[in-house]
Amino acid sequence: MPKRNPTKSQRAVMELLDQGLPVEQIASSLGKSALAVKKQLHRIKRRVREGRIAPSPLPIERAANEPRIYLAGFDVFRRDAKEHGERLKQLCRDRGFVGLYPLDGQVPSSLQRQDAARWIYAANIELIRSADIVMANLADFRGSGEPDSGTAF
Repeated sequence: MPKRNPTKSQRAVMELLDQGLPVEQIASSLGKSALAVKKQLHRIKRRVREGRIAPSPLPIERAANEPRIYLAGFDVFRRDAKEHGERLKQLCRDRGFVGLYPLDGQVPSSLQRQDAARWIYAANIELIRSADIVMANLADFRGSGEPDSGTAF
């Protein structure tokens, strides 16, 4: 018997299970009883064992297949830069991407100013190289027609 993809309902249960949620919480979020979810999980597992349904990919497999976007821009100078970065990364997740924000790393506090600048440069270059896409905010930064020089680099 050929394998088929899980139904929408089965996928919803499997995704919540992959997130590590307990059966009771899965049931609550889907508006089902815990017993109904347990029965559905039993059926899904049986069908996977029988080869009738393709198992969902592991979280690491999904992450490996999600395109990565480096989010460049002078946004890192905003007062709410970290929060703004988290919003941008959430927008990426909502669309099936992994957002990489320049402020994701934590500069070691023991570094002197020059060494901290080198650390930031190396960390951002590593993020850029690991990205599939670079999205850059090239809006005017220091005058008309002048984007942030670090972003332009």
